[in-house]
Amino acid sequence: MEFTHLIEPALTASVDLIVLVVHGDPSKDAQWRAFDSALGGALTDAAKAENFEGKPSQVLTLWTKGPLKAHRVLALGAGSRADQKTHSFRDLGAVAGQTAAKLGATSLGFVLPPAGAKLVATVQMLVEGALLGSYKFSRYLTSADAKKPNPLKSFGIITDAKGKKPLAAEVKQVKAAIERGETVARAVAKARDLINEPAA
Repeated sequence: MEFTHLIEPALTASVDLIVLVVHGDPSKDAQWRAFDSALGGALTDAAKAENFEGKPSQVLTLWTKGPLKAHRVLALGAGSRADQKTHSFRDLGAVAGQTAAKLGATSLGFVLPPAGAKLVATVQMLVEGALLGSYKFSRYLTSADAKKPNPLKSFGIITDAKGKKPLAAEVKQVKAAIERGETVARAVAKARDLINEPAA
């Protein structure tokens, strides 16, 4: 899986799956309203049908049917913005990656909420979660499903939903955060491999 800093408007991102983080009441979320408007109110209709209220662990997926370049929208409930912790993006990254894989998506764009001074740590947590969420120890498994590769190849991180070109310093920070996240995830995956190996 390749991680990239995706610099384009979220509404027109050329990905299979676009991911939104929703803090509480969706109707009060600017990104939700923008996507809902582009989809003719379909997001709100789906949320009502599925009782999606932006609470932690809630997930909502919607086929866009054409208005957007993205084939599907994935909304992840995150609860109150005031209660949001940086490490929670590890879980959000895992859910985003796992859902994308289940849907057969090869690319996704994760719209990161404004993170301010916590941008670097947030990106790192997101990358760690996406990689560790897709971890599986399949060396001794023989079924076709167990050997099937993860279809998700590209995980784009959108740090500005309007697609504003970031400063060079931010680009450098995001790149470094992605690399750190990948390094940590590889180390954890290696440790898991060793634990899963049978005793000598």
